[in-house]
Amino acid sequence: MRRMAETGSTLSPPQVNSQDAKSLMARAAHGFAWVFAWRMATRFMGLGSTLVLVRLLAPAEFGIVAIAMSFIQSIDLFSQIGVEDALVRMPAPDRRTYDTAFTMIVMRCGLIGVITAAAALPVAYFFNEPRLAPIMLAVAGVTVIAGFENIGVQDFRRELHFDKEFLFQAVPRLFGLIGVVTAAVIWHDYWALIFGTAVIRLTRVAMSYVIHPMRPRFSLSAWRDLIGFSLWTWAICVARVLRDQPSTFIIGRMLGPAGLGLLSIGGEIASLPFTEIVMPMGRSMFSAFAMARRSGEDVEAIFRRLTGVTAFITLPASVGLALVAEPLVRLMLGPNWVTAVPVLQLVAMGGAFSVFAQTCHAQFDAYGMLRQDFGVILFGAAIRTTLMAVLVSRFGLMGAAFACAAAALLEPLSYLAVKRHYFRFSLRALLSVAIRPVLATAGMAVIVLSLGIKAGEDMAGTIGQLALGGLTGAAAYAILIMALWWLAGRPEGAEADIVAMIAKRRPVVNAEPVLEGSPEL
Repeated sequence: MRRMAETGSTLSPPQVNSQDAKSLMARAAHGFAWVFAWRMATRFMGLGSTLVLVRLLAPAEFGIVAIAMSFIQSIDLFSQIGVEDALVRMPAPDRRTYDTAFTMIVMRCGLIGVITAAAALPVAYFFNEPRLAPIMLAVAGVTVIAGFENIGVQDFRRELHFDKEFLFQAVPRLFGLIGVVTAAVIWHDYWALIFGTAVIRLTRVAMSYVIHPMRPRFSLSAWRDLIGFSLWTWAICVARVLRDQPSTFIIGRMLGPAGLGLLSIGGEIASLPFTEIVMPMGRSMFSAFAMARRSGEDVEAIFRRLTGVTAFITLPASVGLALVAEPLVRLMLGPNWVTAVPVLQLVAMGGAFSVFAQTCHAQFDAYGMLRQDFGVILFGAAIRTTLMAVLVSRFGLMGAAFACAAAALLEPLSYLAVKRHYFRFSLRALLSVAIRPVLATAGMAVIVLSLGIKAGEDMAGTIGQLALGGLTGAAAYAILIMALWWLAGRPEGAEADIVAMIAKRRPVVNAEPVLEGSPEL
């Protein structure tokens, strides 16, 4: 590494036993499996509720709630202090540190609640939407209560106990699903969305004390140990607000709640590969990188392996969503949402390479490289906001989708450029684990496009077209990726693990570095 003294890291990590590296990889993979299961469970629950809600609520209903939640999320990000990640990153936090972290979170959530309540009327006036005021007041109260969540649950991430994390995340979502669907059937308006959010957050608080024995106390005795992490974490959160939230206000102001609702739902579907694969992987990778750094294991080998495994799934999933967007939207959301089809396609294509950004972000965070992370996110904020301001005024909703896609593509490139500057890693070795998924995905896209997939004249025809595109794409990708792997000399990676599982053998987990000039494609 170069300049790693700035981040408190050493130039060369100590050598470790290969078996230890394999053990960490196995634990990271086990952790990812549980996080992935959590995301799949919650996504299926969320998808089920969405399919019900889009038939009970109009796009404008979603847009109204999106405006309120975006404002609250902006305040939340502006006030993020990163004490949870600091506890995971620290070598040995004591009870004083946990109590201080708990107290700081309670104070932060209380501040968010006060600011949200005070801004309810001004925000409603700005958007000329009086229904926003009571929504914001309700969410403000829920946010204050959510701050009392048991800080002890961060131990699950520290020790890679993601099976317990799965229960902690999935059970509240199940209660939220029941609550939001029941409320939508009874009320038929946007309050169902607010009720579902409240059920999730309040259930999390109650469950955190059931699933972990710690009983935190109020204290600020260890604030000096946390403040250094907190300042940079706060700066990163501000950069994320500047990157993500201006689009909501620009679209909400210029295109109204209906336009914002279309972008919100279309973007949510397009982001499924990121939210359900990349983000869970990043959550477990942060814990794995932090543990590897503490024990001196080969982080770069783990970085390459996890990047390759995630790209193996994410790239075809993102491109595949774009290819079958029309029948998918018509089947899932109905004809009122057909305008969201090109939005979904653009956002999905732009986010296909998000795996590289998330992996770099997890490693930067684990190494305490918060200043570098801040710089990349701030650069992305400038690009995204500029594109959004220019393109929405000229091209409307499609301009907003293009701005999101372009910004999502530039962010991974920025992360890799910074990583190459600070770490000794081989770009060729990194490409060797990604080139096969890229080539196989491109081949899959050509084959599916040749089928001319589009919505049918009735529901049966639409289902048939969607099944044809999905099954053909999956089969084409599987054949192409395995053929490329075979031609490359069957190197270790996602393909080798799959073959091992099919053969009922133990998956190959090799954390040794990939050498320059290796035969991998």
